[in-house]
Amino acid sequence: AAPSVGPVVITEIMYFPTTLAGADEFIEIKNISGATVELYDPLRPANKWRVEGINFILPGTQPQLGPGEIALITQTAPAAFRASHPGIPAAMQIFGPYPDSTLANGGEEVALQRPENLDDMDANKISYINVDVVQYDNSPPWPAQASGGGRSLVRIDPSAYGNDPINWQASLLPNGSAGVIYNYTGPQIVVN
Repeated sequence: AAPSVGPVVITEIMYFPTTLAGADEFIEIKNISGATVELYDPLRPANKWRVEGINFILPGTQPQLGPGEIALITQTAPAAFRASHPGIPAAMQIFGPYPDSTLANGGEEVALQRPENLDDMDANKISYINVDVVQYDNSPPWPAQASGGGRSLVRIDPSAYGNDPINWQASLLPNGSAGVIYNYTGPQIVVN
């Protein structure tokens, strides 16, 4: 059987920005399902989803993504990131900052994980289950333009398996494509 994909997936990774103004690391996630996804454990709302690779736990009391909604996880403060990327829709959620960790320029594994308590005897024992994993690299077959060339990695088909370099290409826009809506209907992504 094909691997399970979703309901929330990693759709963009800016791991090696240039030194130009407005060039910041970020990860974009998208709800590819037709229902709202709670980014926390409904039985224990204090336990929220996290992103391994940057050691980041989603903030807020009960974060969630509506159907088809995109959110950004940024290395800088959300207000500063929004100011340096003026094309981001005002309604788009931005979670951050994750200043204590950076994405490795030479490649690493990034995992979007949800919490689950697997021990009925210990409510404080939390396990995390991978929802989506991408192990990117800065060498072929991964796009060279994303390795310090001012482009991000953009997932071609969000509903297809994400941990495969064939499903990724370099962003069409310099400094990544944070907040840009793409058309995923063909072999190449087209900016709408």
